[in-house]
Amino acid sequence: MSVTELDITCAPDAGVNVDAVLRSRLFRQWINQFSQTGPNTNLTGVRIKGAFSWGEPKEIKMLQVAVTTLGQNGREVLTAGILRDPTVDILTVLDDGSGPHVAFVRQSRTLAAHDWVLSNPAGIIDSSDASPIAAAIRERGEELRGTDGIKWGPVINLTEAATGSTRPALVSPGMTNEVTWYMAAEGVVTPAQLAELRRQSGGLDIENEKTEPVVVPLEDALITLPQCGLVDGKTLCSVSLYERYLRFRQKQR
Repeated sequence: MSVTELDITCAPDAGVNVDAVLRSRLFRQWINQFSQTGPNTNLTGVRIKGAFSWGEPKEIKMLQVAVTTLGQNGREVLTAGILRDPTVDILTVLDDGSGPHVAFVRQSRTLAAHDWVLSNPAGIIDSSDASPIAAAIRERGEELRGTDGIKWGPVINLTEAATGSTRPALVSPGMTNEVTWYMAAEGVVTPAQLAELRRQSGGLDIENEKTEPVVVPLEDALITLPQCGLVDGKTLCSVSLYERYLRFRQKQR
């Protein structure tokens, strides 16, 4: 599929022009993916409703779109949604000798209409990240402070380790192309290091981000999480994947 075959337009208040959209890595990758693995429909038009750029270097990270396709029955179908870069989600497991604990982060989420949401450290994979694993390590360092000096094991690709799939998982395919790489990191800490981590707040000032750690025993995580506040669904999924991974690992011993 060539972009020259498409009717690509931008709304007057989109904050971006067609040339910038066509140059963006995000849009080019989506068009390529649609050509290779898209549904059995003909993509005929894309209307850009909004564009959001950030990072160093600054680039388009998110596009609000209205997509027109032509189905096999000849009818046009309009789908509205969001195009986003891939993301990572990293479950942080710390053992201080008393058993494994999980360090989540609590932060405000405007669109969730809730002061506090519990989640793993997570975020968009930047173009400067060498790999999804590198992005996961970066996000962990940004959102969980006080992790310096912790002895970390290799980052685990949870989706692959627990299910055998090497692909990232779709987040909400009815409204976005976003995929997430589920990761986990296991670290050995002293009781003093775990106590220090509990006292540290994190987040990036440049993104007006503030996070606070919430540390709970792994064995109680799925029960404790809903009691601590509104929970991100990806986080519940990552805990379940990690527990499945542990069962696989135990059988191999």
